[in-house]
Order: sequence, then C-alpha cells, then structure tokens
Amino acid sequence: MIKNRPLALLMLFLVLIILGHSVISLFQGKFQQAMIMTPLLIIIYVFGLAKKDGSAPDQDREKSPSKTKSEDDSEK
Repeated sequence: MIKNRPLALLMLFLVLIILGHSVISLFQGKFQQAMIMTPLLIIIYVFGLAKKDGSAPDQDREKSPSKTKSEDDSEK
C-alpha cells in the first residue's frame, strides 16, 4: 500500500496541473486548447476505476477474515 502513495501523489499533481491549464485556457477564450486534455482525464478516470475494482477483494479479506487465528495455526 505504501508503494502506491508516490504514484497517487504523481497522478494527483498531474490532474491538478491539467485542470489548472484548462481553467486558465477557458478564461483566455481558448476553448480548443482547454478541451485538448479531456481525453487524458478520461483515461485517468477509467484506470482509476479499474484499479479500485481490482483491489476490492484484498480489502474485503482484511476486514472479514474467513478463518480464525487458531485455524491458521493448526494448518502450519
């Protein structure tokens, strides 16, 4: 989980830069330049959803373990 933090911070920084660029371009009246980054934001969103769905079983496993501690010790 710690390994994902730098990647998450990088993606957050990238999204903030893209949104800032789009807002500034819109205020300047450059609609085409503002909208050029929309496909990249959509790709980031889709991969973010895929990553979230892929990590769900690990979170469920941590919250509700199927075996008790004594059962785990007996298997070893």
